[in-house]
Amino acid sequence: MKRSVPSLGLFLCLAVAGGALGERPAPEIAVALSLEGLEAEAAKLSSLDDPGVRLVLPPMEFKPGKDPDTSGWRRALALTGHAAAGRERFWMRLRVEPPPRDMAAADVEAAIRSLTGSLVTGEGFPCAGIVLDIDADTPAEYAGLLISALSVALKAAPGGGLVAVPAEVAAALGSRVAVHADRYTLRGPEGWRPAMQRLAMLNLLRPTLLFWTGEEGRSGREAYLDGLLAAFKYGPEIFVLDSGRLEGLEDLLITARKIKAHLPEGLTALTDDAPLFWLSSQKGHRPAQAVFVDDLLDRVVLLAKTGDTRMHPGQWRFAIETGDSYAVEVYDPLAPGPHRGEERWPGNIVWNAEYLLIQAGRVRSESLRFGETIDVSATVDLTVAEIIARWQQYHSRQRQLLRHYTAAAEMDMHFQPPGLGSGFDVSLHFRYFWNSDGSRFWEQTAQFLNGIEIKGRQTFPLPQIEPDKVVVQPLEMKLVENYVYVLDGTETVDGLACYAISFRPRPEASESLFSGRIWIDKTMFRRVRMLLVQANNTGSITSNREMQFFALVKSPDGEDINVLVRSDVDQKVLVAGREFLLERRYRFRDLSLNGPDYRAAFEEAFRGNQPMFAETEAGLREFVKDKEQGRRVVEDVDTFVWSLILGAIYDGTFRFPLPIVGASAIDSDFLGTGGQLSGFWAGPILAVNTTWKSRDNYWTYGADVFLSALPRHDRVYRDGVEAGGEGLYSFSESLGARLRWQPAVSLSFTLSAYLTYEIYAAAKSADDDFVLPRNGFTLNPNISLEYSHGGYLASFELAHGQRLGWKPWGPAGDPESPRKSYQRAFAKLGKQFYLNSFTRLGVEM
Repeated sequence: MKRSVPSLGLFLCLAVAGGALGERPAPEIAVALSLEGLEAEAAKLSSLDDPGVRLVLPPMEFKPGKDPDTSGWRRALALTGHAAAGRERFWMRLRVEPPPRDMAAADVEAAIRSLTGSLVTGEGFPCAGIVLDIDADTPAEYAGLLISALSVALKAAPGGGLVAVPAEVAAALGSRVAVHADRYTLRGPEGWRPAMQRLAMLNLLRPTLLFWTGEEGRSGREAYLDGLLAAFKYGPEIFVLDSGRLEGLEDLLITARKIKAHLPEGLTALTDDAPLFWLSSQKGHRPAQAVFVDDLLDRVVLLAKTGDTRMHPGQWRFAIETGDSYAVEVYDPLAPGPHRGEERWPGNIVWNAEYLLIQAGRVRSESLRFGETIDVSATVDLTVAEIIARWQQYHSRQRQLLRHYTAAAEMDMHFQPPGLGSGFDVSLHFRYFWNSDGSRFWEQTAQFLNGIEIKGRQTFPLPQIEPDKVVVQPLEMKLVENYVYVLDGTETVDGLACYAISFRPRPEASESLFSGRIWIDKTMFRRVRMLLVQANNTGSITSNREMQFFALVKSPDGEDINVLVRSDVDQKVLVAGREFLLERRYRFRDLSLNGPDYRAAFEEAFRGNQPMFAETEAGLREFVKDKEQGRRVVEDVDTFVWSLILGAIYDGTFRFPLPIVGASAIDSDFLGTGGQLSGFWAGPILAVNTTWKSRDNYWTYGADVFLSALPRHDRVYRDGVEAGGEGLYSFSESLGARLRWQPAVSLSFTLSAYLTYEIYAAAKSADDDFVLPRNGFTLNPNISLEYSHGGYLASFELAHGQRLGWKPWGPAGDPESPRKSYQRAFAKLGKQFYLNSFTRLGVEM
């Protein structure tokens, strides 16, 4: 663990509105306190005429086996007027060291519980959040355990609390940290970029705290602007300047006020790689820049680092892709004096300062003003870039308005695995908790199986092929910079005129992303519907198709907020080499937006005994109670599932049902290879299947073995009349291979070939001179096609049978020469309509 002497730093708090990350585009200032100069620093801060300055407490070290020293931050709280200022002004800082190598895991867990107990009391957590300093080489299991414990403890405390995690650690932990990390800390100037790019690809972005070291000889004001330009697309909130002094704080506050005046609330950061507005030199060079717009693109603010000086001025062009005219004012954000700039029209801008701030306003034609007094039947078409920009701005504003909400949620699942009769209808009822800090929790309140309520507090009771995908949350996609958009036209959806925009992953995207379509209201630019499609899924889910429905819900303040109210999901699930359709329907009702009882309701659920789940990027994970009556996320999912089989078989072979006892087992990650191994054993029957997927997930291949000691009683009929004395028993043992190709989400082709060894024995009713069929092999190649879309399912199968070494058989003296080959064809078209959770109407042909 690297050590550094505690020092005083300046933190620049920014919350740039960008997608779902920021809430305020203007920066705020915070000051990090040191242990050595705490009294002098507190006195200096008290003389400032700026009560909005945030404070970061002196760092506290934590190492398992060593009692943490909390005296430093407690003294800082007292000196800086914590009681009067309130907890939201303060952040705690914790330096994390790894445990001794010989320390037992139980002792490490006990030390972490002791730490959380010392930080969180019955009165709650004294600060807005805690910044964790964790080295990237810290053991991942230890880091994940600490982050999880602190996050759960702070969220359960009265008033809550946030946890900030280093981006490199968050990227290493991946989706496991999604539930726990509320903020990411970035250490600059460039080392954090790969981690943030990976988190963006995983759709795990959170607002960030940027620890900015700056450059030798640069002021805090310059580092402030550099930090904003470097990380604006990641929603920066805090930039750390390790200056160790307060001399430049007043100048920094003046610069911050200037930026705040130019970047009021309501502006959105354009984070796409091809923005509508940009600054470039005459040779096409684009400097580091950040662009902010309002909802109608009437106002544009651009901040850039040109690097120009009075001795070497530069010429710049303000480019506008919308085709409109804008009046432009240019400023030097570091210049002293009032907020005044030189007005120009778009064109060459000669500049002689290191930073350039542009304010641009759309110029509307005087001849078109009569349009404000008459009704118009058509609107000017917008480009897809303009539509996406306005949608991002609307979505950002919505996230500013929505702090949290609760809802009554119902999830209905309908599925019919192969060979299991009429299938299952499962309905799970939840109380859903959504928070703008990124946390999503589900409290299970009831569960029903085929209409029968299952009492008790157990979780979903049916065997799950892949628990992280069978019970999965509805998606909340952040469609910003990982996708390419195409405007398909306009459509009417739910009575609203909407832009229909299709999207697909960028070619360079390496992660498994979605394609689909989004419908955006032409008036408000809100999301009305969204279709998400994913064909090349990993694991047991071979395809996923989800249609999301959104509606406006009133908040207590009277604001209309656009939220998800319904989600219809169709998934193809692979089990033992066979597919079945899993239909999931989510419904959200009784939504309480920004309600005053949200925290109390969550604490009630947290401390209650009902099963809970926490949302992660991989799916829902159980949020179980531990021995200390807290809760923890069960991150590791057991991919091995087994079931006990009890039943009976009756097919006419015997005069009575044949009881069977056995077991079924499925390992969806066999030996950690991603392959699937399943086995079914029930008395005289044994079936084994292994299935694997190609790297691109479009091809599936596998093998089957089926062995049976259970005879089938065949009766021979001639001209519709049973032939006496010709009864026989037959046994079939088979070995086969399957190859499946899924070129599209709704379409799949399967080729299979089976080699069956058939054994025959005479029945008691057979004549003594009856000639039995010869034991031998039959080769069965098959081809099948399956198409499913919109709830309809169509399938076609063609099979060929080739008997090998077949000889005449039958009554003595009159043996029959059978055909050595045969074909069978099968086709089905069906549709099921679900009237409610457990009432369905099916049509099949």
